[in-house]
Amino acid sequence: MATQKLNLSRRDFFRKTSALTAAAIAAGSFVTSEDVEATTNNVNTNSQPSDLQITDIKTGTLYRSILRIETNQGIFGYGEGTGPDGSLVLQLKGDLVGENPCSVEMLYNKIKRYGDHNRTGVSGIEMALWDLAGKAWEVPAYQMLGGKYRDQILMYADTPYVIDAKEMGERLKGRMEMGFKFLKMDMGITQIAEIPETITAPPGVSKHNWSGDVPHPLTGMRITQKGLDILAEYAQTVRDIVGWEIPIATDHFGHFMVEDAIKIGLALDPFNFAWYEDMVPFMYPDALKQISNAVRTPLLVGETMFSAEAHRELFEKRAVAMCHPDIIFAGGCLEMKKICDFAEQYGIAAAIHMNNGPVAMFASVHSMAATNNFMCMECHHADNQNYDYLVDVEGLTRPYIQDGFVKVPEGPGFGFELNEEALRQFERTGTNNGMGGPGRGRRSRGITNRLWSKNSKTVKNPTMRS
Repeated sequence: MATQKLNLSRRDFFRKTSALTAAAIAAGSFVTSEDVEATTNNVNTNSQPSDLQITDIKTGTLYRSILRIETNQGIFGYGEGTGPDGSLVLQLKGDLVGENPCSVEMLYNKIKRYGDHNRTGVSGIEMALWDLAGKAWEVPAYQMLGGKYRDQILMYADTPYVIDAKEMGERLKGRMEMGFKFLKMDMGITQIAEIPETITAPPGVSKHNWSGDVPHPLTGMRITQKGLDILAEYAQTVRDIVGWEIPIATDHFGHFMVEDAIKIGLALDPFNFAWYEDMVPFMYPDALKQISNAVRTPLLVGETMFSAEAHRELFEKRAVAMCHPDIIFAGGCLEMKKICDFAEQYGIAAAIHMNNGPVAMFASVHSMAATNNFMCMECHHADNQNYDYLVDVEGLTRPYIQDGFVKVPEGPGFGFELNEEALRQFERTGTNNGMGGPGRGRRSRGITNRLWSKNSKTVKNPTMRS
């Protein structure tokens, strides 16, 4: 009868060979080369990290664009945030194919110069390298990032806005009933944009949050006392419903002038919100410092900022009380950790922006498990029952958020595999279809029977920022 070849991992191999050596010593004999050869013949050696090479990078779409780095040993690494069409990733592929993906920081430094506040492909590649290296070494990604400070990650629940304050309060209370212990809601121009005599603005200036590209300090838009009173009444109603013990963060104030951001902040200070988010853009550190000095609620910015170095002036001026990086914009796992480590030197806490797909979410979980000053991470998918079924996470049960926390996976790399059948089913139907019950959610685009892009050809002579 033919001898069956065992599929042993390196961990199993060292455990078995150590036992063999111990037994041989106890018997008063030595392990021979034949003994070692007999043992290694039963070991799967096609994942030796020193021989690993990148062979291809492919892109697909899931919430945001995702990518898969492939190797000569059949190990994959997943990342998220490649840009709208994955073109930057294909441009950078020529710098990466043939390299050992375990040299994560070296490869990241090789492509970092092509990153920017809106070029997320660099971050996606960095994530995939950590996932791949962890699988090659058979350790969780957090272990390679320095080890973990915590076993679970606190999530804060973003909640869709409604103009009725009582309904908003009930929605937030519903989040608490789901187990969330940290909340966020919109608080600002959306409450008053359609009410007369609440906003003063020059002709042509949009009174709505998502219209117009004029930076806040340049709009000339101001809020009246009537507008401030309505915001304060709204905040009071919400607090009366949810209580005063649970943190509520606030966002989407509108493109008001700096002085009016201060007026809004002072009007809302009595309601003890967790933070005011993006009252002015991050590229105005002096304006942020001016607001921060005037109000008594923490300021927070940073969700589209790239690199730790870009945060230097904000931190040195202590223009904000919290940093708010997003892993797909920040530069990936290690760069986001560096941002938070840098912030800690100035007594600044880290709240993590995360409105991406599950690839970026679990990459963020590993990065923040290894970060000391982490406070909480955003959950933007609490109403989407499809979300948890797009990945299978080793050692975790669905729903992945339990009692307001996500446990840190202990599997190799990020500890998950994409559920490609669920992705294809989600694309075809827009629902779970047997993956946990009915549910509406944002549909993936481009995930059909062929999940990954067919054309993975390297783009030659790319036009890039040097």
